Amino acid sequence: MAETRIGSILPWDDIEDEAERLLESDGVTGHTSEDTHADQDLGDGQGVELDETDPSHEVIFGRRRPDSIAVDWNNKVLHILEFKRTSDQRHTYRERGESRARAQHDVLVRSLEKVAEEAEGENRGWKIKLIIFVGGTCGSVHTQTFNSNLKVLGVVESKRNIIRKGLVHELLNAQDTVLCSYFAQRSGERGTSWSGAGNVEEAFQGLDSFI
Repeated sequence: MAETRIGSILPWDDIEDEAERLLESDGVTGHTSEDTHADQDLGDGQGVELDETDPSHEVIFGRRRPDSIAVDWNNKVLHILEFKRTSDQRHTYRERGESRARAQHDVLVRSLEKVAEEAEGENRGWKIKLIIFVGGTCGSVHTQTFNSNLKVLGVVESKRNIIRKGLVHELLNAQDTVLCSYFAQRSGERGTSWSGAGNVEEAFQGLDSFI
């Protein structure tokens, strides 16, 4: 976020102050029973543990931070982008992933909305939108939702299927790596444990060319 000019329009100090106020007044945990189940469904260990004691800087810059942002300068829209990779053994995998993402970024989104609402002069009129991408560990992607998200981001229709297929490819590669690592360890072979740290960045590769 700091790498864009948006920080001068929506000052991060003001956002952090508002986040601190919200955390103190609401006792926000962002953790429901449904979200707990969703975390347990994760196959990659990327769950974010939300806690009411998280300080405001953790909500904005720390472990609750979004995966990326996209700024629509013409229409004054700040898109908060979040990617969730979760088990797709249940048909509700997308709803669970989206619910977990909304809980994770509830304080951040509300803080941004409040700061944007109080902005003056040329900084007035900014809108905040949370866009959630959910991918299943076995390659499931909800086509309509995914394409709708890309449409909001300004991706031309001819590119949407290509990007979605690329995401499915990355999801299957990640699952293949997990399985190979698992069976290698069971066989007693030495190897480096798989880490999903780079998957989010890879999943968003290509979007910069179209946003």
